[in-house]
Formats: sequence, C-alpha cells, structure tokens
Amino acid sequence: MPAVSAFLAVDTQWRWIARHDGASRATGLDYAACDAGMRRAGIETTPELWEELQIIELAARAALNEA
Repeated sequence: MPAVSAFLAVDTQWRWIARHDGASRATGLDYAACDAGMRRAGIETTPELWEELQIIELAARAALNEA
C-alpha cells in the first residue's frame, strides 16, 4: 500500500513525447518531480519503495500507451 500511495502522490508527473502521427506517448515518470512531490507529501523514499514505485510505473506506462 505505501507504493500505491506514493504513486498516487506523483501520478501527474509523466513525461510525454509527441509522435509523428500527432499522438503522444508516455515515456515514464519525471523522477526529479516525483522526488519533490513525495517529499512534499511527507513520503520517505526508501530503495524498496522506489523499486515498487517503478514496477507500478511500468504497468501504468503500458496501460497509457495502449493503442
């Protein structure tokens, strides 16, 4: 649950790129913005929490980029 709470605290911090067809694609979270967002939310980032957050990020990125 801590990783889900951390993700929800920073779930607006995506980096996007424009594609040639006019669509956009999520490339991943902006880690600097995530660090700041989690600090402001009072979430202590441990290596374990960061690893779990990245697992959530991978799944969310795949879902965001589904055609």
